[in-house]
Amino acid sequence: MDEKLEDTAFFRKVDLHVHSYESHDFPKASDKAERARPVEESDHCNNVDIFLSQLLEESKEKKLKVVAITDHHKSRVACELAAKTQDQVLILPGMEIAVQCSEFEDAWIELLVIFPPEMCSEDIDRVFANTGMPDYTRRRAGSKITRMRIGDFIRRVHENGGICIASHVNSNAGVRNYMLVSNVRRLSISRDIKYLEEKRELIPQEKGRLGQLRGEKITWENTLQDKYLKLLVELEVDGVEVQKPEDIEHYRGVHVAAHGLKSIACLLSSDAHRVGDIGLSGHTTFLKMGRVNHEGVRRALKDPEVRIRLEEEFNRTRQPYVKGLEFWPLSEDKGFFQKETIGFSENLNCLIGGRGAGKSAIIDAVRFLFMQSAVEIDGELQKAIVDRQQATLSGVEVRGLFEVPGAEPVVLTGVFEPRTESSEHPPTKCYSLSGSLLELHPANSEKLQIELFGWSEIEILATSQAKQRQLLDGFIPEIVELKQAKSAAVETIRRNTNKIIEKVREVHRLLPSIRTLGEKREELRRLDTPEMRAIFRDLETNEELCRAVESAKQQIISCRDQLALEEDVEIATLVNAALREVQDNLRVKGIDSEFLAERSGAIQEQAIRATSYYKKMHEELGQIVDTFGSETERLAAKRKEIESRLLENAREIYKEKLESGDMDEEDIATRVRERSSLAEQVRRMEQVKGQIDDLGTEINNLLNERWNKLMSELNAASKAISDVRSAKVKSIVDNLQALQDRAPINMEIQPGIDRYEFERHLGSKRLGDWDSGVLRGLGVHYLDNRYAEQIARAMMPTDFAKAVYNKDDKSFVLKSADDVPGIGAGHAKRIVEHLSPWEDDGFLDPNKLQTLLESEHCEIEDAISITLEGQSIEYLSPGQRCTALLPIILTEGTTPLIIDQPEDNLDNRLVFDLVVDVLRALKGKRQIIVATHNPNIPVSGDAEQIVVLEALSKYRGRVALQGSIDNKDIIKSVTEIMEGSEEAFRVRAEKYGYLLSRREV
Repeated sequence: MDEKLEDTAFFRKVDLHVHSYESHDFPKASDKAERARPVEESDHCNNVDIFLSQLLEESKEKKLKVVAITDHHKSRVACELAAKTQDQVLILPGMEIAVQCSEFEDAWIELLVIFPPEMCSEDIDRVFANTGMPDYTRRRAGSKITRMRIGDFIRRVHENGGICIASHVNSNAGVRNYMLVSNVRRLSISRDIKYLEEKRELIPQEKGRLGQLRGEKITWENTLQDKYLKLLVELEVDGVEVQKPEDIEHYRGVHVAAHGLKSIACLLSSDAHRVGDIGLSGHTTFLKMGRVNHEGVRRALKDPEVRIRLEEEFNRTRQPYVKGLEFWPLSEDKGFFQKETIGFSENLNCLIGGRGAGKSAIIDAVRFLFMQSAVEIDGELQKAIVDRQQATLSGVEVRGLFEVPGAEPVVLTGVFEPRTESSEHPPTKCYSLSGSLLELHPANSEKLQIELFGWSEIEILATSQAKQRQLLDGFIPEIVELKQAKSAAVETIRRNTNKIIEKVREVHRLLPSIRTLGEKREELRRLDTPEMRAIFRDLETNEELCRAVESAKQQIISCRDQLALEEDVEIATLVNAALREVQDNLRVKGIDSEFLAERSGAIQEQAIRATSYYKKMHEELGQIVDTFGSETERLAAKRKEIESRLLENAREIYKEKLESGDMDEEDIATRVRERSSLAEQVRRMEQVKGQIDDLGTEINNLLNERWNKLMSELNAASKAISDVRSAKVKSIVDNLQALQDRAPINMEIQPGIDRYEFERHLGSKRLGDWDSGVLRGLGVHYLDNRYAEQIARAMMPTDFAKAVYNKDDKSFVLKSADDVPGIGAGHAKRIVEHLSPWEDDGFLDPNKLQTLLESEHCEIEDAISITLEGQSIEYLSPGQRCTALLPIILTEGTTPLIIDQPEDNLDNRLVFDLVVDVLRALKGKRQIIVATHNPNIPVSGDAEQIVVLEALSKYRGRVALQGSIDNKDIIKSVTEIMEGSEEAFRVRAEKYGYLLSRREV
């Protein structure tokens, strides 16, 4: 796959300020303390081959691709080294020269002049003809150009194919310092300030004068800074050599834009005076080039915003990227592409070609390989994509290489098979480069994430709040964990609902058995005279004892069962096995387990004792159970004895009535039987009533837990999600500020405002779910009066459920608004009556309660508001929607971004003014792969890799060419294939001051 990237524009590490032994100060310990080391024997070198060998070794170790040899005033060794350049590294010949400033004889500016490798020393020397530079053999450390103005000399260098870089700009010999020291007024101010600061005491007038001079100095220095930047542009230097990464900010952005200037190229170099200092960490630059040559360096300096990164920035911004794709059909008649390999840059990649050339087929292949689902509208879009995949990928093995900085690359591979109703989408498998199968799944692996938007999917995002939230959430890595916490809170509430309804249903199951409890109590009260209570006193006492003994017996049995060991299992055996397992695990991990072995003996002794104690306790508890059993038998025998004496006791108590004839034997027997039966019935009913009361207490406890704790936890989880979304929205809005003059886009978030699901649950006419909502059957024109919408606006689901449960109809009284009539007191009362789960007997209806509690399951979401020029995107045209959403998609995220034809529905002005600017700004932070028909995207976007596709027939295509926008053949293809490409090159030159056309190449 690497050969497919030969012409791809990559960032290459360069060091453009290196000295050889021809410099007067070679070898020399660096003046930087952190680089200083004793001079070694290897530093003393006066042989080209030896020096080249050392240079190549250092370049390989430090991964340098370009080195410029810039000795002081001399270039012979540099040219010899360049002539011997190896493929491994490009050596460019040059010089570090001083140009005398005409204003001050002791002031000069140092420049690096770098020439193509084919130039010999004699050719370079001719550039210095008539400049005042001494002849080659007479040049010394202080030699200078004295008879040519700086600007004229730089133009001569350019005319001879060279590059001019202002070196050491902040040093005494730097162009910036020259601007400061050459200004007479500033020197005068500095002299006066120094004089006053050195005085021991100042009179009030002198203090005032000192403050005035300091302010004037700052004003002059700011003015000189502006003049300095303009001077650099006027001199047409190709770049400046800065001393530290922070300096770069003064040469780009607002600092230059305020003066109508373009960014100035900044470089860090080692200024190495011995081989060991070449490419020193923190002192190199990365230039984006296709082919590594002198022209590639020149072009990079022409477009510094996208083609230059200092080392620190380069290391900080590297992100995962798709390095390439391969299509391997399993037979000759399969697949749109036949054995094609496509390489991708880690920055901007463009797929170009005529209609039907296969641009979307490549996008669909990436979608298949990374198992990405499409944005769906009734499944139509998803079906269209699968149909395309079947047409272009069926029977094809697709392979992809995914690069992750700092980790081993991942090879993804999958064979696309036509789908049937019974088959699933074939999964992609992941391998290491060595062929080992990896336990990674593209659909859910954080390591293999990409963002992909096919044709029309960006426009679809504007149609749904849910899709916009999904888009936003994709930019927030931590939201996955927060959503899991929220889902856990929701699941806890669902379990709470199920427990409550289960207990309410149990109450309903028990209710029939106590319906007559009141009647039975009244009958028992009439029969239960003092005489009758006396008759049953002993029996009831006995029954209470029996119940108490049985309850105690069951408690002891439960305790005994908990202490019981498995049959024939000793605690010592269990402990022994556990200790061996622990020791084995420690041994596998290389951890010394001797300390455990030393303690195992004592542990086993205790385990043996514990086994004995457990068995003794078990036996003791068994004896207690046996004792309770004996007591139960004794009480049962006594009950029979008491029952046999009941009639006898009754006759004794009613003796007078028997003798008087008021009662006979049958009356007494009947009364005893009735009282005995009623007492048993009431006792059982009371027992059930106790169960119902206990269930009622449990239901109240569950409701209290729900409304006081669980809902608070859910609200906290929702707020955490809203907070990170709000922070991300603020970040997005800040990033979009730079686009406000071209596309005034704004984004806001309103926590907990999207109550779509709750309104649907209630039954909303405008949402089309009125026939299944909980308000159905209410009457009073609730649909036309939009009660569902009004309630959802005014109340959260929990407030709604609690108000209905507590029969709080006042909460449903809502004032009229501009678009709704409100809800009056009468209708509010009907709403509560219609929904209330309370029945006339004071018990809960499980079905109504379940419906009410499930209202709280309705998800309340944050509302996302995206506007373009103050208008919400839902009311805009498709083109305007894309205008609003595309910058958001582009500016957020670090994962590879793949887009199919982002320019669709956008006019050409917006593509250039908006899309291209964003692509240029962001391609250094993430990989972007774009299938496009618009030439402004690859041309002004300065595409690092362009893949030219060609249709061979309706069913077959090929990769005709691939390379960067620097490549001659690529430029020709862009011009031939893409309508308006000539204009794209022209506009690019005007806007960025950098033309890359066929005439230049």
